[in-house]
Amino acid sequence: MGTASAIAAICELPTLFLFGYIIRKFRCDLLLKTAGIFFTIKALGTLLAPGIPVFYGVQIFQMLGWGLMTAASVYYVNALMEPEDAIKGQAYFTMAYTLGSVLGSFLGGTLIDLAGVHAMLLFSTVSAFIGALIVLIFAERTSK
Repeated sequence: MGTASAIAAICELPTLFLFGYIIRKFRCDLLLKTAGIFFTIKALGTLLAPGIPVFYGVQIFQMLGWGLMTAASVYYVNALMEPEDAIKGQAYFTMAYTLGSVLGSFLGGTLIDLAGVHAMLLFSTVSAFIGALIVLIFAERTSK
């Protein structure tokens, strides 16, 4: 897992470094929607990976999943909220990330204990798909 995490982290870097350019070309809401789709693709790729080499290859989707979400969420909040409330909005995003990580780790561990790794990966893929649908349907259009 350490190697996969390192690959995923390295894959995020180009997106983060180039985000200033990316945001000039695409609206924040479209970037968040794209991130939701790539979260699902990465989860599905992980579920279907037949072995470690493919699992490592799937980590490239982190670039347009978490890498895009991390930067786009800040711009999204700033685009939708009044300037005096932007910090509060970003704090809500951070709370949601943290809560999701804690609950995801707890549920993932519990699912592995009760039903195995495949069940956990299937649940993760379905959860990512539902999350992507929510973002695709409810993300407000931004002006930039």
